[in-house]
Amino acid sequence: MNLSKSKYCGLWQCPKIAWLKKFKPDVMTIDESVLSRMEAGNEVGDLAMGLFGDYVEVTEYKDGKINIPAMMAKTSSEMKKERR
Repeated sequence: MNLSKSKYCGLWQCPKIAWLKKFKPDVMTIDESVLSRMEAGNEVGDLAMGLFGDYVEVTEYKDGKINIPAMMAKTSSEMKKERR
């Protein structure tokens, strides 16, 4: 299991929710207010990335789940490229 910053913070905020996300994700529900905050967070992230000029999005998904090994490989590949 990969421990992301979000998972780590979630574990400290509410261990029961962290357990549900890991072992019973089918019973988790996301209400509209949470969804709205998530969308706002995505917009802020996009604006922040724009502050750094050209960037490459490395987010990858496989079967609807985030694919961390693919993202790590893509990040490594991009870091090896010479940028000006």
